[in-house]
Amino acid sequence: MRVARNRREKLDGIDHDHISQVIDSRGWQLIRRRIEETRDRKMRELVNPLDPVDTAKLRGEIRGLEVALSVPGILQGEAKEVKGE
Repeated sequence: MRVARNRREKLDGIDHDHISQVIDSRGWQLIRRRIEETRDRKMRELVNPLDPVDTAKLRGEIRGLEVALSVPGILQGEAKEVKGE
């Protein structure tokens, strides 16, 4: 789901610190590991003979998992810009 840029919540320096705490937390490490394992399993499924619809579905799922993994870094970068680092 895309959020229009003008409707997106503005981040600040405090958000940068909070996001950094989340990224460093054991909880995020567990979530990240599970997402990576799921992504890797889906990627292995692509080597099986599949019809084009199932192949496209798997590729979409893999891309979605990759986006989920990148969200903390994206938010951290946006907050860092605001913080002025």
